[in-house]
Amino acid sequence: ADYSRIFQLENPKAILKNPAYGSESADGSSTSGVGSSVNTRVKLVVANVAYKDFSNKLQANPKLFVCFGLLQHENKYSVIHLLVKKRIFNTDGTDGENPANPESNPIIKSKDMLNLRFGFRKLSNVRPIFSQHTSKTSPNNVYKFCRFLSDSDLTVATVYAPITFGFHSTPAIFYLPQKSSATVTPINSLGTPAGSNSSVAPIAIGSLYSMDPTKVIVKRVVLTGVPYKINKKTATIRFMFYNPIDINYFKPIQLTTKYGRFGHIKESL
Repeated sequence: ADYSRIFQLENPKAILKNPAYGSESADGSSTSGVGSSVNTRVKLVVANVAYKDFSNKLQANPKLFVCFGLLQHENKYSVIHLLVKKRIFNTDGTDGENPANPESNPIIKSKDMLNLRFGFRKLSNVRPIFSQHTSKTSPNNVYKFCRFLSDSDLTVATVYAPITFGFHSTPAIFYLPQKSSATVTPINSLGTPAGSNSSVAPIAIGSLYSMDPTKVIVKRVVLTGVPYKINKKTATIRFMFYNPIDINYFKPIQLTTKYGRFGHIKESL
């Protein structure tokens, strides 16, 4: 199963700020591999590629090659949390919702299939789970599940993706999957498709927020029951639980009625 490949960093906050954190062994040598510093001229040697194939590739697409290397742990998968905000586009490329065109502001549900450009990676057919973003950190690392992507507020989108370093600096752009096999339109620096009649408009734009497989995203559910017998200080409720294990689990939680009365579960019948 893919979930067995989830990797948890030892100190995510320190590694996000400094990818070289923890990459030195006991003798002081680096374990993250040999690399080059910034503004250093390097010579790139392409191995195990026939010259004919390389020449044909250059003739078919005579553009500059973009080369990059992976830092330590960037070849592993983890649970990635992205802080995004919904972006609404009209057909003419301008921002803002167009009431005459319902497609300018589509409803995005949690687990809807989307395409994601995350840093230098492009992930297809991801199903993000949306959760509420709060300025305060939860003591139990528990956050509320959101059924839809908010139109105005910031939302945390959780995906299963490769580890990528760059705290709050790694861009993340969600796109709706294309209905046809048309050519992908180039994207400019703002994340807006080049051209006025493009159908590949980003639906949400944000950046890397955290990498935490232990984060708990819960749904808020209202449990209801039917009063069977009501006494002065106790009441018997039916059809709220169907398993004694669930009753014992919810015993410490305070119950509230529609009219403001509150209490706790005493026992199961």
